[in-house]
Amino acid sequence: MEGYCVGELPTGLRALDLPNKVRVTVIPCDTVVYEAARAKMQRLLADFQRQQAEAMAVGVALDGVPDLSDPDIRNGFAQYLFVVALAQAAIVEWSGVVVRRAAALASTLVQDWPEEAGKDGAVPVVLSVLPEDARAAAIAAMMRDPAMADSFASLYTRPYRDLVTEGNASAPAPHGSMATGANTASVAATKAPAPATAPVGAVAP
Repeated sequence: MEGYCVGELPTGLRALDLPNKVRVTVIPCDTVVYEAARAKMQRLLADFQRQQAEAMAVGVALDGVPDLSDPDIRNGFAQYLFVVALAQAAIVEWSGVVVRRAAALASTLVQDWPEEAGKDGAVPVVLSVLPEDARAAAIAAMMRDPAMADSFASLYTRPYRDLVTEGNASAPAPHGSMATGANTASVAATKAPAPATAPVGAVAP
């Protein structure tokens, strides 16, 4: 029988296998988590648009932020903000993530570098022991990789999409991270920026 299956969304932690042998543990994806990520994306995009416009008005470039006057770039940046917000809300632990000493985030993610790692060796990044700002930065850095972002968002939202598809056989399920936030990003990208305190860096907690 066709129809929406009430109560069949996951209710506990589950593991997702991402590319490069990375495994993340996530909380369930529900409307609260999804809409919170969308709201954060819209807020951050408006903040960055306003901050960039103010900087350009005095001839200063905004480091780390692409040209948001280009609608295609703005859409892509909105998608990035969305998947980062979703991942930061969802991921509670991971395995298979390492950092090399030469990486820009190395000193943020590893406080005491083990001697056996050597100058160029890689050491695991333990998400659960990081302070909140370092945790957010680590997740954002991983989501900068299109393969990781696409795989995460597709797998994380799949239980919800599967239920919707089962209830409506004529509605194909979207594929990839950009499908999960496509409508949201296009709406956010055309909204007028709202006054707010612009975050520092690429992603605000």
